[in-house]
Amino acid sequence: MGDFYETFDDDAEIVARILEITLTSREFGKSNRIPMAGIPHHALNNYLGKLINKGYKVALCEQVSDVSESKGLVDRAVVRVVTAGTIVEDNMLDPKTNNYLAAIVLGDEQAGLAYTDITTGEFFTSQIPLDKLDAQISVLDSQEILVHNTGVINFGDAHISDLPKVCASIENSTKALLSHFKVHSLDSFGLKGSPLAIQASAGILAYLENNQPEAVAALNTLKSFSLETYMVLDRQTVHNLELFQSGRWGDQDTSLFTILNKTFTSMGTRLLREWIRRPLIEIKTLNERQKAVGWFYTNSRPREKVRKLLKKISDIERLINKIK
Repeated sequence: MGDFYETFDDDAEIVARILEITLTSREFGKSNRIPMAGIPHHALNNYLGKLINKGYKVALCEQVSDVSESKGLVDRAVVRVVTAGTIVEDNMLDPKTNNYLAAIVLGDEQAGLAYTDITTGEFFTSQIPLDKLDAQISVLDSQEILVHNTGVINFGDAHISDLPKVCASIENSTKALLSHFKVHSLDSFGLKGSPLAIQASAGILAYLENNQPEAVAALNTLKSFSLETYMVLDRQTVHNLELFQSGRWGDQDTSLFTILNKTFTSMGTRLLREWIRRPLIEIKTLNERQKAVGWFYTNSRPREKVRKLLKKISDIERLINKIK
């Protein structure tokens, strides 16, 4: 409303308490005062983070009609729903880590797992044994997870949201993916015989279409991943090896990641974190990575030239998706 985002009634009381802003009221009708709390539109990003971190979802309602052409009240509509897994604001994102939104569809013995980072356009899926699911959730460290049944899995600190209804049907899920990627078959994505993975992937697309429709265009491919290419590390193993936190109080300064992290770009930092979190076990890929690292180790002049160039590079992955 005007230059402010206003909240009313119970929402106003919640916003005023969490954001520590003034709770006011306005008279609507005779002897009927409605609680109100508002924030300037230019300061939205600063306040959004506080609400998201407290586990809330924020629906943004904006003016969608021209004031000069409207008779009476201007038209307003919900243009976006901000959740932990659909954040795109730079000041709310950690440039050193991915901001994953995941979806899980449970079967009797297997589970479909799909995840995406809408700021980089990554979109992965797989169908995995149920006994491997907890470790996968730990590896991803997703900010938000879409799921039907929350009583059988340890989700860590992730925010939990409901899966869209499209996931209930493999037929509808398949149609949704075929339509989005404009293909006639999902076999090229490695999804043949993986109905749970298809349902989880469709769930993510449907959730984004409802809450962050602009992000859907950034997901132009879907990749299947296999547990046979890297070692799956569960929560306890990651903790004991002090990969990202060390010591009794979880200090990050002496973790393996911090010691090894000599990267110059946010993209490199995220990639190194992924490499440490998912150690390779496939010998061919291991040898290829070792050769690449070895080349830079033994060729000091090209290495220094590359280092100087990397210092000038911005976060291309996230910038490309902003342009899209």
